[in-house]
Amino acid sequence: MVNPTLSGGPKEALAAGITLIYQEINLAPNLTVAENIFLGSEISRGGLVKRRQMAEEAQQVINRLGAQFSATDLVSRLSIAEQQQVEIARALHRNSCILVMDEPTAALSNRETEQLFALIKRLRSEGMAIIYISHRMAEVYELSDRVSVLRDGQYVGSLTREQLNASELVRMMVGRPLSDLFNKDRAITFGEIRLAVNHLTDNRKVHPCSLAVSAGEIVGLAGLVGAGRSELAQLIFGVHQPGGGEIWIDGEKVQIHSLRDAIARGIGFLTENRKEQGLFLELAAQENIVMATLERDASYGLLNRRKGQKIASEAIQSLNIRVPHA
Repeated sequence: MVNPTLSGGPKEALAAGITLIYQEINLAPNLTVAENIFLGSEISRGGLVKRRQMAEEAQQVINRLGAQFSATDLVSRLSIAEQQQVEIARALHRNSCILVMDEPTAALSNRETEQLFALIKRLRSEGMAIIYISHRMAEVYELSDRVSVLRDGQYVGSLTREQLNASELVRMMVGRPLSDLFNKDRAITFGEIRLAVNHLTDNRKVHPCSLAVSAGEIVGLAGLVGAGRSELAQLIFGVHQPGGGEIWIDGEKVQIHSLRDAIARGIGFLTENRKEQGLFLELAAQENIVMATLERDASYGLLNRRKGQKIASEAIQSLNIRVPHA
């Protein structure tokens, strides 16, 4: 049984039999599968690592999972789904009794997701306790014996499998009934057209595309991966140069050749890859919030840190951003 007073760091959790599989793969891609499984607990004698024994023992765990790769394969050559299996294999090697999985299907195909679900169900049948973190309703219904809901960092409540229903689950997640989410009876009036795109193309993924967005309106772009949704947004924001077409803002035809041009025209862009393209992870929240407007808010070329702090604090409060510090 896990110590109920467990309060240390990752080492103490691992020693207690708890393994966390992160949403983003946490492996060394330049090492083999066996070396990743044994990372931090290598078998050695006389200062020499016994790689053959490690590979043999790792292969036994891999075979238990039913995985199709070898212990001697480089992790960098495996698919995302296979890399997740390596992480699960590492948990089994450590004799973990509790497996915490954070949004494990985020980068998986439907077929890979089905294979992962089959593996999770098998591990459950073998007695492993699994905490499965997800915001996807279908996954919750497919896997969960019991569901606990958090909202704004606080525990809301739990439901058994028999109590599960979409309306109650959504109410617990968002704090209001499902019927209040989309009020189709309210009168909708839009303002003038703020953005118009006419036959915009990059001559590669985005074929001539036209759309218009009015003040107060939300326009959704739907499509499968590779359909060109992100590429169209990047064209509008100046990430890539268009091969043809026009962009109009507030009735004026504009030329957007760079991100600076787009920001100057009042366009913001929230990338899907926030970690690599959207944020400076080594900087504080305040510095990230004001990054795009440093030039505007500077005085004689000097940063106004007090003004930046005020802008960031107002944004954090207005958007209800939960941060340990700004």
